[in-house]
Amino acid sequence: MHRLELGIDADKQTDFLNQIAAKSLLVCVNSDAEASKRVCYIGTDNVTAGKQAADLIRAALPQGGINSGEKKYSNNKRKFGTD
Repeated sequence: MHRLELGIDADKQTDFLNQIAAKSLLVCVNSDAEASKRVCYIGTDNVTAGKQAADLIRAALPQGGINSGEKKYSNNKRKFGTD
């Protein structure tokens, strides 16, 4: 088994990836190249993950929670320059 790691710019690297796919099984992980001859893509569906995280937070804090992005909270004073 060979392992090749690259940040994929799928439009520019499809021909290169197809050369690899012609010689072995090509699996894309975390960066897909749909137009290539890859066997499969393994990665996170970030939209679904975000929705699931929101559902879990909503279930854990049914009455709402602290918006830590607000300037009034002490841990954000440095970030917003409001000391």
